[in-house]
Amino acid sequence: MSPEDAVVGDKKESKFHFSKLKRRQDMEKKRKIRKIEWMRQMYYGGHLEAKSTNQETLGLIHTATKGLIQSIEDGGIDSVMEWEVDEVLNWTNTLNFDE
Repeated sequence: MSPEDAVVGDKKESKFHFSKLKRRQDMEKKRKIRKIEWMRQMYYGGHLEAKSTNQETLGLIHTATKGLIQSIEDGGIDSVMEWEVDEVLNWTNTLNFDE
């Protein structure tokens, strides 16, 4: 069992690195992974939709989202920058509650 997976009580135990920079980088990477996993679940579930009503804009946003998901699947988490994920989420953060 890796230290990252060990659970102590209600809290998840993780590795502690003495470098503040390394801890910050680890937290940013975890945050990025959580965003990407959430976006992937929403995309494949069909719940990730754009705010705009313009058809051309919707097409561009859909293409960008599809390309981002494809890049992640082909190259892994490190193949995209966090700002790219944030940008797509800013355009597609409206949920479809009609279904």
